[in-house]
Amino acid sequence: YGAFAGRRLRLGFEVAPPGVAELQFINTTVDFRQYIPVTKDSQLAFRVWGAASFGDNPTAFFFGGLNQLRGYEYLQFSGSRAAMFNLEYRFPLIWEARGGDFALRHIRGVLFADVGTAWFTDEDYTFWKDGRLEDAVASIGGGIGVNLVGLPLWFFWAQRTDFNEFFGGLDFSFFIGPQF
Repeated sequence: YGAFAGRRLRLGFEVAPPGVAELQFINTTVDFRQYIPVTKDSQLAFRVWGAASFGDNPTAFFFGGLNQLRGYEYLQFSGSRAAMFNLEYRFPLIWEARGGDFALRHIRGVLFADVGTAWFTDEDYTFWKDGRLEDAVASIGGGIGVNLVGLPLWFFWAQRTDFNEFFGGLDFSFFIGPQF
């Protein structure tokens, strides 16, 4: 069910210089992840991801949905500048659920908070204003994960918020794949 302890840092740098390519840009990305054991079976996990593109033809970065910004549509957000933060508390929920000869083991729970933002350089941008998110979005929620025949299945319930109030209904999503 993903990493349990430690950290990871990934830095990215791409260049399409003048005279070499038709498009001219410089892309930078950073992806930092930290995993902190709380008990022998639970942990805090957080991820900070950011990207920026510079030049005559900046790249648009897309994100949203799945295990990136839960409660929003897949790839809903885009911009030549983008950032995302995820915080999760991961814990055992049910050790074993048995029905006859069939058993599901190690059903996991997760509580999360996600924050993300994206914008293009020609747009006015304000992250926080008057005690709430302005040009950024967030969600909080929980989920259940089970590994079924080698496939990590995740069921998430997310509530959108600007950290001043909640809006919209509870969003359900299903995701197949590992956690960050």
